[in-house]
Amino acid sequence: MDFPCERGTWDLSDEQLAQWQIIYPDVDVVSECRKAWAWCDANPRNRKKATGMKRFLVNWLNRAKPMRKVETFTEKPDQYGHFPPCQNMQDCTRRVLAEARAEREKV
Repeated sequence: MDFPCERGTWDLSDEQLAQWQIIYPDVDVVSECRKAWAWCDANPRNRKKATGMKRFLVNWLNRAKPMRKVETFTEKPDQYGHFPPCQNMQDCTRRVLAEARAEREKV
């Protein structure tokens, strides 16, 4: 990925990208580098020197928000949509009544 700089371009190597992916495991490094590239492209007056690009990108990655972790469920909800599913009909009835009671108290 070639970043536009004050004079010319700076090449982000695959090795540097791989190193940052190890250092920042909770950040989508490739996506953040693309955002940084877009910023450099859109702000020609604020472009960095090639010697300062690593520092610029490290600061960018330090401010990046961690990726959201997606929960995966191996169990399916029961017939009433309860998750975790009820173990038996008696538990499910209690749960439905408790939810109805909570709804009534909201009003």
